[in-house]
Amino acid sequence: MTKFEASVSKGNGFNSFSDRLRAGKDQERHKSPDRGVEPTLVEVELLTGEEDETTVLAVFGKLFKMEGDQWKERGVGTLKLNSGGVAPRLLMRNNKVHKIILNVKLFPEMCPRTRVLSLRILTMQNRDKLQIKAQLSMFFGAKLDS
Repeated sequence: MTKFEASVSKGNGFNSFSDRLRAGKDQERHKSPDRGVEPTLVEVELLTGEEDETTVLAVFGKLFKMEGDQWKERGVGTLKLNSGGVAPRLLMRNNKVHKIILNVKLFPEMCPRTRVLSLRILTMQNRDKLQIKAQLSMFFGAKLDS
């Protein structure tokens, strides 16, 4: 018998690792469940940034973004036209996780193209230089009043 084997089996009566493992599982079964301290949860007010705004229009639809020469889907959700802040804006949140997928301030030089079931806009990087940031298109399940 080696020194290691002698030290392992000394005093506890276990001859192999599997014996020790089985004994440990048996001891865990007989333990009472640990009743720890329950966490106290405090209700926190959720601020969305839309508290001082009024929703003028809310339409359910799909948002697409032009990437290269293809339209890529950004998500599905409710597009809102909000006013009451510094400038009116278009806001769209993903339907499932409520992540913001569109947040665009509207300005007079913006030329939206509307059709019966769609809206296409160009968003700008810098309003003075009119650098195009993205070309977005939204398709809706209901007709828009132009």
